[in-house]
Amino acid sequence: RKPLISFRNMTVIEQIRDNSITKLHLTGADDDAIDNAKELVDALEKNSSLVVIELCDDFMGCLRNDARRDVLHALRNISSLQELRLEDGLIQIGDIAEAIAEVKGLQKLTLKGITFQGVEEDFHACEAALNQHGSLKNFAMDDCSPALGDISMEVLNDVAGTKNENVSIMA
Repeated sequence: RKPLISFRNMTVIEQIRDNSITKLHLTGADDDAIDNAKELVDALEKNSSLVVIELCDDFMGCLRNDARRDVLHALRNISSLQELRLEDGLIQIGDIAEAIAEVKGLQKLTLKGITFQGVEEDFHACEAALNQHGSLKNFAMDDCSPALGDISMEVLNDVAGTKNENVSIMA
């Protein structure tokens, strides 16, 4: 007689918590992560295996403002993180600047379709974080804009033009 073996599918939050994945790709269709944002943040804060994180297709836009901030703050604790891709959503530029400054091993950052909230000083803080980052080799920004029309994106566009080394991250 063969013993019964039960395989349980782990949720993405469980996989993050258990450090069993190196690449995380979340979209606006990932209801479990969106509905359980606090558990997602808790798992991210304790993670040490993620190398690549992609928050795409309006995932960030589906989160409440405080949950978006908490997710970005949690990324600062992931020492293994080398590549971050943020797409589609309204995000505080100051939260992005803090994440850039704190994730020391970050090599590649892609921002696409983001509407940045914040004042002009926040944009300059983000520029400084990008320019002063020791390991960031590739910064790409596409179809991003400030929420306030009187803020210039020129400083960030200039950085994107200078940090464009071809980086291959294996996750």
